[in-house]
Amino acid sequence: MKIERLITIFDKRTDRLKEEINIDYVDLIKLKEIFKSSDDDPLMYMVYEIKEGLIPQINELLNDKVIFDLQNYLYYVECVQLPPYDFGKKD
Repeated sequence: MKIERLITIFDKRTDRLKEEINIDYVDLIKLKEIFKSSDDDPLMYMVYEIKEGLIPQINELLNDKVIFDLQNYLYYVECVQLPPYDFGKKD
């Protein structure tokens, strides 16, 4: 299974996806330290909200810094499966 890790940005008023930022290059171990992921989610497949206190740590890891507007948008770190989807095959 191939995955891609993203920062997703959603409009608070409409709940619509505004943007996706690929962060595959960010070290998973550093992300796990920031979000304190549980032992049940060792590869951070779950969705993690980026809250105000985490912004400096996240931006430190990014090649292109994000200007966070928490008043109007919600920000998440997500993991998505890339096509082709083969749900019957195990890697």
